[in-house]
Amino acid sequence: MILGVDHVALSCSDVVEGSNFLLEAGYQAKFVQRDLLNHPSKASLLKTFEPVHDVAYCQKENSVSLELTRHSPLPKERSTPYRVMVKQVPLDSTVFPNSRPTSYREVWCAALGCSDPRSAMWRPFNAEIWYDPNANDSGRGYVQGMLLPVTNLPVSENFWKNGLRFQVEARGTTMDGMSWTSMAFRSRLAAWSLRVVLVENSRDVRQYFLDEPGFTCIALITTCLAEDHRLARAAGGRDGSLPFNIEVFGKPLTIVILRGPDNELIELIQFQR
Repeated sequence: MILGVDHVALSCSDVVEGSNFLLEAGYQAKFVQRDLLNHPSKASLLKTFEPVHDVAYCQKENSVSLELTRHSPLPKERSTPYRVMVKQVPLDSTVFPNSRPTSYREVWCAALGCSDPRSAMWRPFNAEIWYDPNANDSGRGYVQGMLLPVTNLPVSENFWKNGLRFQVEARGTTMDGMSWTSMAFRSRLAAWSLRVVLVENSRDVRQYFLDEPGFTCIALITTCLAEDHRLARAAGGRDGSLPFNIEVFGKPLTIVILRGPDNELIELIQFQR
């Protein structure tokens, strides 16, 4: 049974420096672990496989956690597997003069109630983010939602609904004919809840990897990894890694990483007893 969203992975070049940048956004590092083993079955999910990687797990009250990861030196090109809407634009960000594509602005307005969504580059992480300068600073948390481009909306909706237990909240079509579906995982804990907006835009879909810049992966907590892994595959997910055991900050975990219908990366995590 999937309980909620454990974290969203964000690549960075140094997890200690990155966690210091996140302090400005109100995140506190719960732990930092260097030289964490990379399981060999993750090789196909990385552009450059290294035997170890660094992580920093950063939490903010009532907001989904961010896990900073350093696998290898980040490539210079901008890469944004998941687009993320944040509550306020962080410091050290460069606002783009023209937020593109304009259809995404329309989707953010309809799905999240934004009045003037804009995109920016979060320079410390070389990651594209979206924000609404008119948003009230009160609310549930820093990460308001994520946008994922897909090639076949019904197929992707089925995967997120029946494979990952997200619920459909709204559907719509932009003025230029781009269809979208807003879905959410609603946990009793706000920090385990997240909204994902699927947008049919095949031009933005490609192969994604864990060691690219940007928000690379969504991790979900499960109490029965084998069954949830089976359900995700039955709903259109593809294996990215074999299930493997690992100890993170003294806690033994079993993990499996899948690719969704559009190559998006999903991590299922089960705590071992």
